[in-house]
Amino acid sequence: TTSSPSLMSEEETKDAGASPSPSASAGGEAAAGHASEKRIEIAMRAKRRGHNVFAETINLEEGYNRVHVPKDDDKRQLILQAMNLNFVFSSLSEAEKSELTDAMAVREVAEGEEIITQGAEGDNFYVVETGVFDFVVNGEVVGSCEAGGSFGELALLYNTPRQASVRAREQGVVWFVDQRTFRYTIAHSTAAKKRELTQDLGRVPLLESLTPAQ
Repeated sequence: TTSSPSLMSEEETKDAGASPSPSASAGGEAAAGHASEKRIEIAMRAKRRGHNVFAETINLEEGYNRVHVPKDDDKRQLILQAMNLNFVFSSLSEAEKSELTDAMAVREVAEGEEIITQGAEGDNFYVVETGVFDFVVNGEVVGSCEAGGSFGELALLYNTPRQASVRAREQGVVWFVDQRTFRYTIAHSTAAKKRELTQDLGRVPLLESLTPAQ
């Protein structure tokens, strides 16, 4: 087991923000671009400090049942579009994003409800279907997210307390997936790709004498 990365400062949290909704204005898009760059910088800074991105290693021998939550095409497109706007998912294949979309569950949120609490442990990533959600740091609203936007993605990478609260400004609906599902989905997909590549290489005459480890 590896150690968790250091907590982000409040300034880093404010700059990090959340992924924008597709309807963001030009100014909002520019700010969103800066936000994505800042989040990447935060992640790289943690790695430079000697911390792994994931707080714990993944044991692929453990039992894992693939989750599938039924949803119509419009909901799938909403989630996939939100993933495409979020840097955490930029390196995933379409098949991996589709499997994560399958796993996302729905939650109705009441007006004024706090679905993320600053300082609390949390491991869910959220995509907003309807409603507006405010980001609150030390009692101050520092940003918001609406339909098509997403937040909480850093919880898929780090086991650290939440750096901001998220409160529903109005009644809304969100889709969410937890860290374990995210990590196991990617790990199993990567392992399958590795096995397929190893099998393909094993069919090359020049490489027949090599062991799988080689």
